[in-house]
Amino acid sequence: MSTNKLTILALEEQTLMKQIEISEACLMAVLQVASKQNIDVHKLIVEDILLAIHEIQCHLQMELLHVRFTQSQQHKQNRD
Repeated sequence: MSTNKLTILALEEQTLMKQIEISEACLMAVLQVASKQNIDVHKLIVEDILLAIHEIQCHLQMELLHVRFTQSQQHKQNRD
């Protein structure tokens, strides 16, 4: 059972890392568009979008931390 749990955790870790990578790409895309456009008129909406993406990234990072902590605990249990 513990090996199965480690496999599930590894898949969750990979999924979260991919989601973090995608959110970073979205953040960079918004920044790139903002740098090419005259965003003075739309500055607040661009900032709101960036902050929303950042909030998603923070949530994903926290989930990743939980998964990695659980993995470390599972590895410890397997050694004991």
